[in-house]
Amino acid sequence: MFRRNALGVIAAFLTCAAGGAGIHASDGQGGGGNARGVKQHDGRLVAVVNNGSNSVALFRRDGDLLKFDKVVSTTSAPVSVDFGNDHLCVAGATTVDSFVLHQNSVQGLDGTTVLELAGGGVPRQAAPLKSA
Repeated sequence: MFRRNALGVIAAFLTCAAGGAGIHASDGQGGGGNARGVKQHDGRLVAVVNNGSNSVALFRRDGDLLKFDKVVSTTSAPVSVDFGNDHLCVAGATTVDSFVLHQNSVQGLDGTTVLELAGGGVPRQAAPLKSA
């Protein structure tokens, strides 16, 4: 769970399992350093990439706490999340998924597109960098 500290910054104070590998340093596999893996919407809803899964965890604000709401499944391993035009958009390893956002609640999947390289084909997962 997350809590807003005295400076107004949202910070973790309690962890709970949501089915992913967490949002920690991840050897180039996404999730580490918050490369858009966490996004807040309207001060009431937070979407968090579940690194190592095909899902995004959603949390709701309750006073100065964030409480787990639900998990939505994605069509490929999520890398980045964002809110816009009444939708939650999830960029994954090979797809981008769009979920309807209604009254600060994420509803069902309403669209998916496959990522394609400019020259054709789909992106491939890059091997993690080796530490020296």
